[in-house]
Amino acid sequence: MTNPAKKFQAATKKNDGSVFDFDAEVAQVWRDFPEIKNKVIFLDASHDARLVYPEEGAEKDAIERFLKIYNPKRRLKSAFARWGEKNSFCQPLSGNTRLLYILMEKHPYDKISPRAPLVQETAFVFDHELGHAIIPGADVPTNRAECFADAYATIRHLQRFGADSPFIGHVVNNRSFDLVFRDSWYGHAHFTGAVTEKILDRCHDIDWNALTPREAADLARKFVLEHEMASEALNMLERDFKALHKQAEKIARGDTAPLKELAEKVLSTDSSDVFKYGTKALALYVDRQTADLVLQGTYWNEVRKKLAKRRKAFARYGAPSLRKMLMKKTMHPFKGQI
Repeated sequence: MTNPAKKFQAATKKNDGSVFDFDAEVAQVWRDFPEIKNKVIFLDASHDARLVYPEEGAEKDAIERFLKIYNPKRRLKSAFARWGEKNSFCQPLSGNTRLLYILMEKHPYDKISPRAPLVQETAFVFDHELGHAIIPGADVPTNRAECFADAYATIRHLQRFGADSPFIGHVVNNRSFDLVFRDSWYGHAHFTGAVTEKILDRCHDIDWNALTPREAADLARKFVLEHEMASEALNMLERDFKALHKQAEKIARGDTAPLKELAEKVLSTDSSDVFKYGTKALALYVDRQTADLVLQGTYWNEVRKKLAKRRKAFARYGAPSLRKMLMKKTMHPFKGQI
């Protein structure tokens, strides 16, 4: 009998980065997770809501008859109008059936680095939506469900493109940016950074391609259950950034004022979470090693120096000690000067 790990390793060898083969991907899902074959209906939204069903026969004919009544083209148009920030969805239908559609074009909100080839972003989005369908508990609209989906997509990216992929590290920064600068619902629901950063911390410690498909899904679930941010902490973090919500479009138009406001916040906070994830959101613009658009000038050079200094202080003293230091400075602002 063929070793399932070796079989999967052959199926998941690194993509050449040229094309996302939707039909081949669905065929592999059917092999790996046969229980969802006719429970998840895959649609290619880039090609007129084409049904992706790499097999002829009565089952495909039945689904096509259903789709004629369901009219996915009209419903997808409505979904795009309602969820303008999404180019994919894993939507519950009647019973246990789900509709999974993918629009194969750049997502308006980056998931991985914007420098990543379209095939890599499409693969991440596909694996994210598939995670909603195959991981227990990932099919409900909660932050945990989004963590399950992102965890699975991150593991699959490491399997597809290798642990040295230069683009996957952005997933933590992008989700942090969404938490800070987008609306409360989207940013809060999709904040998965506490989980994905733990996976990326282990990117060279785990033999990703040795995992069977089910083991990859189970490991994603395990990472979430062990490392997800507690709801109370996430709610508090979301409130801490509330004044900066809905500023993403301004930033996209070149307005750096919201970024300056965030910089001042992370440079004065005594919260380790505010500092960590605020800094990760800023990294998209100030980190010379990972940023796609690095802000220049005296102000931002000073911000980089101060961030590095505070990062060392948090690492050395921790939040409680740092909080005491800040309180002491606030209570005695002129100590040593009189």
